[in-house]
Amino acid sequence: AANPPLTDLTPVEDRLKTIETAMSKLPVGDLTDVLAIKGKLDETADKVAKFETQIASVANRVQETEAKVNEPRDDVDVARAIASAGLKAAIDRGGPFQAELQTLASVAPDDSSVAALQAYAGKGVPSRAELIKRYPDAADSMLAVLNKPVAGQSLSDRLFKSAFSVIKVRPVGNVEGTSPDAIIARIGDRLQSGDLQGALKEWDGLPDNLKAAGQDFHAALDARVKVEALVGQALDNAVKRTGKQG
Repeated sequence: AANPPLTDLTPVEDRLKTIETAMSKLPVGDLTDVLAIKGKLDETADKVAKFETQIASVANRVQETEAKVNEPRDDVDVARAIASAGLKAAIDRGGPFQAELQTLASVAPDDSSVAALQAYAGKGVPSRAELIKRYPDAADSMLAVLNKPVAGQSLSDRLFKSAFSVIKVRPVGNVEGTSPDAIIARIGDRLQSGDLQGALKEWDGLPDNLKAAGQDFHAALDARVKVEALVGQALDNAVKRTGKQG
C-alpha cells in the first residue's frame, strides 16, 4: 500500500502521438475564395441598398407629380387671362374677332360669355372711333326727318324747315332740353366722352320716326355696348381665377 504499482501510460502516449501526427498531415483549408465571396456579397448588398433608395426617391417624385396634376392648373388660368385680353384688344380695334374668340373658347369652354359673343364674332362690331365717325351722318338723317315740311304748315315754316334740311344745322354738345334736336346733340356728346351707355339712354327719348331714321346706327351702337359688356365679363372672370391661384 505504501508503494502502489505504477501504471504504464506508454500506449496512451503513443496513441496521442499517432493522432497528432495524423492531424498534422491534414490539408489546411484556403479561405481566400471565401473571403472574396464575402466581399462580393457585401458589395452587392450595398448596391441593393442604393437601388432601394433610388426606387423610394422615384416613388416620391411620382406622388408629387400626381399631386400637381390633381391641383388647379395655374398655366391654364394665365392662358385664359391672356386670351381674354387678346379678345378685348381685337374688339377694341373693331371688325371680326372669330380667331381670338376661338382661342378663348379653347381655354375657357365653361365661360358663358364665349357663347354669347359668337353671334357677333364673324362680322364684328364697329370700334368706338368708328361710331363717332359715323354718327354725324345718322344725326343728319334724323334731323332731315325732323325738319321735313309737314302738310298744312305755313309757307314760311315750310321754307324754314327746308332751309334747315339743306344747310344741315345741327346743335352739338351737352344741350339741355327734351326736344329731339337737343337729344340728338347729347347723343353725340355722350359718344365723344366715351359714355356709350349714356348715348343709348338718350336714344330712348327720341320720337319713333327719328329712331327709324337712325336705326342702323342704333343697331351698331347697341351691339358695341353688348359686346363690350360680354368681353369685360370674360376678362373679369379670368383675372379673378388668376388672382385666386396667385
